[in-house]
Amino acid sequence: MSSIKTYLAKFTIFDGEHEYNGQFLVKANSSEEAEAIAESQEHEPEYPAEEENRTYWDYGDATTKAGLGWVTEITEEEAAMLERLGVASYFN
Repeated sequence: MSSIKTYLAKFTIFDGEHEYNGQFLVKANSSEEAEAIAESQEHEPEYPAEEENRTYWDYGDATTKAGLGWVTEITEEEAAMLERLGVASYFN
């Protein structure tokens, strides 16, 4: 049985006019699982009517697009620091 690890997923966010970075923390059993979770939050500039189809990066204006850059394992201490600084929150 593998232990749960912490990963940082970095995204590029396009809001229709600007491009910037965003990230969130993921708990997963493997890097493959973490990447699959993060990839599930990529989306094109549309806003699904059904709430369960919305992603972490949907802002409600149908202009935002999110693309996954990378996923990397980090320590619990690094995750706690990122969360404490307000740089990243846990997705799951």
